[in-house]
Amino acid sequence: MVAKKILFLTLIFSTHFVFSQKDADINKISNFDKKFSLTDLKEVYELSDRFEKAKKEKDYEFLSDYYRLQWTLYDKEKNLIVLDSSLYYAKLSKKEDLIGEAYLTKGRLFYIEKDHTDALNNYLIADKYLENSKNSLLKYSTLLHIASIKAYLNESEEAIDLFSKCITYFKSQNDYKSERLYLLSLSGINMAYYRIDNYKKLFENNRLLLKESERLKDQQFFNYSLIVLGYERYMAGEYNSCIETVEKGLEYILENTEDFTWIGISYYHIGRSYWKLDEKKKALNYFNKVDSLFNEYQYADKTFRPMYEILINHHKSLGQQSEQLYYVNQLLKLDSINTAHFEYISPKIHKEYDTNKLILEKQQLETNYKKQSRSYQYVIIIGALGLIFLIIWSVRLIQQKRSFKEKYDLLINIPATIQPIGKVSFEIANETSREILEKLQRFEERKNFLQSNLTLNKLASQLKTNSSYLSKTINDIKGKTFTNYLNELKINYIIQLLKEESKYRSYTIDAIAELAGYNTRQSFSKAFYDQTGIRPSYFLKEIQKENK
Repeated sequence: MVAKKILFLTLIFSTHFVFSQKDADINKISNFDKKFSLTDLKEVYELSDRFEKAKKEKDYEFLSDYYRLQWTLYDKEKNLIVLDSSLYYAKLSKKEDLIGEAYLTKGRLFYIEKDHTDALNNYLIADKYLENSKNSLLKYSTLLHIASIKAYLNESEEAIDLFSKCITYFKSQNDYKSERLYLLSLSGINMAYYRIDNYKKLFENNRLLLKESERLKDQQFFNYSLIVLGYERYMAGEYNSCIETVEKGLEYILENTEDFTWIGISYYHIGRSYWKLDEKKKALNYFNKVDSLFNEYQYADKTFRPMYEILINHHKSLGQQSEQLYYVNQLLKLDSINTAHFEYISPKIHKEYDTNKLILEKQQLETNYKKQSRSYQYVIIIGALGLIFLIIWSVRLIQQKRSFKEKYDLLINIPATIQPIGKVSFEIANETSREILEKLQRFEERKNFLQSNLTLNKLASQLKTNSSYLSKTINDIKGKTFTNYLNELKINYIIQLLKEESKYRSYTIDAIAELAGYNTRQSFSKAFYDQTGIRPSYFLKEIQKENK
């Protein structure tokens, strides 16, 4: 799902090909220029001959695009390598639009990875290269990214001004990509209004976003705006309505994304509503989910600060000093992450962005008329590319569904098993290792692996053995780490349970995750996907469908 989210952003913000085709030799570029992004390694291999030819011909523009369009295919480290290669060839081409887009794409990668410092640096460099660009879509895309950084840093007044310009521009364009950027700009200005506590403007603008996303049939933005609508109901004291509304938006986000930021915000608003309704047990459950996400992703946001203050005071009132200390440390960590991040990045915007924009304001006004005369040509080209995108996207959806069904059938027809005990390393092949094997066998038979928060040290303590010996035994016998071994036991157990016991098929994913010993739905979903290649929600729907 992470790859799906990155691909969605790539399709929205990719602009270079729209404005470079008119100068290209169609026979030379072939079908490559029709793509917004390479979506799998097979496409990279298919272009290998064209790549070798481009190297010989010193076709730097093709080489830069070839690497840039691979930025969603690998892990962060490899993606950075291909983007650096794209930047290298872009500079050799001496085309400022190409260089600017290479920096912009690199900034997008950092932004998705929540590295706002490096994202900002690359956006500002991109902005300098695009100062005199005739590619309005690319320029306003860069402006939108800088506005997002400003909103994140509480530079909200400036962010609102930039978002407003983006909203005006993208709304005036009649193509699929601009429609998505228009919705993204409306969503961005929501964040800016929220940062300065201008709830009147926030809720007014969010109702517009809700209406426009429904008109444009965009489920993603529609469901995100539902969460903000839930917050409006919370502020009005309509706590039950807040819970109901946020849960509707959250259901879509959990099924279709791994956006832990908005998942955390949703849990937070539901928890605060339950707290106001004096249903503290339910509230604490959601607050713990938020805290688990914070521990896993280290994402700091001012939104969560009041929650930690509530938790500190709650445990203080109960005399639970260890819990109180834990949440004090969590709040300090939250503040330290924010402080360390903002000290560098906020002044950077003032020095490297605002001054440059003031100088360019007059020049932009003078060139507006010339840009308008070309905009009609761009609309036609963008519309055609939008149609191509829709076709490609539809084909990919069909292929994805087929792949999921094949993996599901495999799980249904083949019993879930754990690798049998094999030969033990000579290093621990003694009485101790034999005792560990016997205890592990009993551990599996008694299904003690369903305990929550089970660690290597805890299991070693329960088995009355040394954690190093235990880890070595599992590595040798199972051929995997302790974490993978534990996850495999849990997931195989759940698969068999759902296949054999019909009553569990009516359980929610959260309930099944808890049954398997996971603290959060996200941890369970990730472990299930890593092992099977499909989401537990898909598996559950299919098995329910087959057994109606």
